[in-house]
Amino acid sequence: MVDVGVVGAGAGAAALSYVVDGAHPSADLTVLEKSGGVCGRAATRRRDDVTYDYGANYLRDDDARVNALVADVLGTDGLADVTEPVYTFDADGDVSPGRDDDRRKWSYTGGLTQIAKRLFAATDATVHRHTRVETLERNGETETWSVTVDVPHATPVTRGGSDVWLAVTADTGGLTDPEETAELTVEPTPRLETVLDVLAELGFSLELSECLGDPDERYTTDRPYVQRFEFDPEGSEYEDALDGIEVRTDPRADDLAVVVDVDRHAGVLSELLQTDHESTTLVIDSTDRSDVEQQFVETIENALSN
Repeated sequence: MVDVGVVGAGAGAAALSYVVDGAHPSADLTVLEKSGGVCGRAATRRRDDVTYDYGANYLRDDDARVNALVADVLGTDGLADVTEPVYTFDADGDVSPGRDDDRRKWSYTGGLTQIAKRLFAATDATVHRHTRVETLERNGETETWSVTVDVPHATPVTRGGSDVWLAVTADTGGLTDPEETAELTVEPTPRLETVLDVLAELGFSLELSECLGDPDERYTTDRPYVQRFEFDPEGSEYEDALDGIEVRTDPRADDLAVVVDVDRHAGVLSELLQTDHESTTLVIDSTDRSDVEQQFVETIENALSN
């Protein structure tokens, strides 16, 4: 029997589990998910008799594979055809028309998380929620050594496309090539993790991260570079008001300095004059999500009101 482990219970993990279960019915399939729900960015909540999605909120019928998935796998029970216009509302409760899009949209009366729930239900997979995976170790005939490496506090995190390498310079008795490099996975500090999680919860998706030269230390205090993150507002309540958000970070020992650049929807002239941007510096000194979310919401709303 084959043992298969899957980290995360998003829509992709649910689809993978469905495929593996179909290809290897005898496989022992285990899924580990750090949160209490499944389906990743699709997040369904309920209040009284109302069911709503505050992440991704509908499927489109652009792809024949999606149509087949809905018809043959997920099933049409509870399937809702969204025929009415989609409206958005801001933090003040002001409602405005959404994107002008005539393409067909689907959801479920039980929320879009039904995608992952139904895929997992069609398998024999065991899903463990509230289970965070810290490390993965390979067991077998391959000989391994445990190595602890202290990296600088402000080392770029490997999210959104940024790569970090470790250069081997110590004398290892010929076991390694002294010019060899090893790619590392660098996780965010707790404060930066909170920032990334808050933006994801607000509906923003991380599109890109990269390191840029900062020789004059405009954004940082002790190094000639800065890591920049770009976030796409599509799927958030701000998708019709913003082109995007850029975040530049300076992780320090006692706090995290964050320069937030809010890029508003604007005309050609405003973009040429670069008056469609509003930059604010935040200091994140805790990992309290509600406090950090309030800072970002106030920053976005202030930028939209200017």
